[in-house]
Amino acid sequence: MTRIPDPLPPPGEGFTSASAVQWLACALLCIGVGAATAAFVRSTVRSARPPPAIAQFTDKLAFWRAHEAEFDVLIFGTSSVYRGIDPLVFDAETARRGYATRTFNASLPGLKFADEAAFLREYVDAAGASLRWVLVEPNIRVFLKFENVDRERVTRVHDLPNTLDLLRLVAASPFDFGDKLGFAANHVLAATYRAAGAGEIARLIRPAMPPRADPDLARHHGFVSIEATYPDEMRIRDLAFSKLLAGLRDGTIPADFVNDDSSLLPAVATERFLEIADGVSRRARIAWLVMPYFGRSIAQRFRNSYAAGDIPGVLLDLEDPVGSPRARNPRFFSDRTHLNSLGARRTSKHLAKRFVSNALEAP
Repeated sequence: MTRIPDPLPPPGEGFTSASAVQWLACALLCIGVGAATAAFVRSTVRSARPPPAIAQFTDKLAFWRAHEAEFDVLIFGTSSVYRGIDPLVFDAETARRGYATRTFNASLPGLKFADEAAFLREYVDAAGASLRWVLVEPNIRVFLKFENVDRERVTRVHDLPNTLDLLRLVAASPFDFGDKLGFAANHVLAATYRAAGAGEIARLIRPAMPPRADPDLARHHGFVSIEATYPDEMRIRDLAFSKLLAGLRDGTIPADFVNDDSSLLPAVATERFLEIADGVSRRARIAWLVMPYFGRSIAQRFRNSYAAGDIPGVLLDLEDPVGSPRARNPRFFSDRTHLNSLGARRTSKHLAKRFVSNALEAP
């Protein structure tokens, strides 16, 4: 008869130090695999079910492809444009001034330098003969935040060539070694999520997810106000902005403080802007849109290159204190870089005025 082995060690033997190390290593491996699996599932669900009132890139692009013949002006930029330019107000003002337009705001929250050229190219390639103008916010924010590494719009552009290009930009940046290492790690992590297929799985499971309060693209033409995006956080945002204003009044914050600490070498930025201009000029005229910021923004680097004649197109500079004397009125801002709905309405009208004067003069 075959004897069944005793599952327990013989009396007196117990666990040796070697077996204890093996058990510990096995436990840590199981915990690590479990944590990685949980993180992957969380990121996939998070990408498939975005926060309320945040239109994902694929949603907006799909709408554009289906309705591009209805529009002749495309606006593309960061969340400052996404929540700062209302196409309905813009179109009403251009029509009043004798240059009727039909505008779509394709901007995305959290858009970075690497995303802009790649995403805009897809919109322009999908455009037909009706597209006349493309208004682009010059974006030199290159570095990815950790909380966004698994976003669908982020993983979409983190293929191997683009990731290597981004790592090159990080290495050339003026930040210290610790910051560079953190930024580089975030880009590598985004590329890992892409390689693992998080974005593809998100697109597959999205139809089965409960519906969210996404923007009505057909009715608002891609625009969503800051109040509609964060209805439960406005009190916190107002409080933070009040502290900023208090700091400006008592001098603890300099009057010309910079809104964004991201930085690129001018030659690298100009190279990318020329790539954007070349892609747009195949289908339409290009105008560069500089949004108003509360405080001095990093747009001065772009102005210098534009003034030197390095970048083609029309400049619509809404931050110019001469052309927009109330651009820094705190009544129109929700925080340092985002206009509230009142500010968006005023800025959209002011942009229309600038745009029509340049459009009528263009050859």
